[in-house]
Amino acid sequence: MTPEKPPDEAANPPVRAPKARLVSLDQIDRRTKAAQLALEAKEAIIADLGGIDQLSTLERLACEHAALASAVVADSYTRWLKGEQIALAELATVQNAFLRVAGSLGFSRRAKDVTTSIDAYLDKENAPDEAPHPAPQST
Repeated sequence: MTPEKPPDEAANPPVRAPKARLVSLDQIDRRTKAAQLALEAKEAIIADLGGIDQLSTLERLACEHAALASAVVADSYTRWLKGEQIALAELATVQNAFLRVAGSLGFSRRAKDVTTSIDAYLDKENAPDEAPHPAPQST
């Protein structure tokens, strides 16, 4: 003896969920300000980390996620400054996500090399003065 289905299930078979269609950053319209901001941030982050060839797959993904989150955060702050209502809880969530991803990539200060070679130093020291000195006045 097989159990019978309740009348509602027999009349309404289960509906399949639609296939997920994922969109990537490469598929968006790059003419929008939001896309430009995100792509510029992504390129700058990657450059700060030594270039795309120096990054692992996870680091490349983290760079993209940080760039996207920074664009959303910047948009929200700009809207707030313009006097628009924004969802502060959502902004805080995105800001925290950005900080976590960015922190995993690293917030490190990089020293700028300001040293000169000995040859450049000597050339500068031995170069004639560019501004002529005024002639001494006799009294």
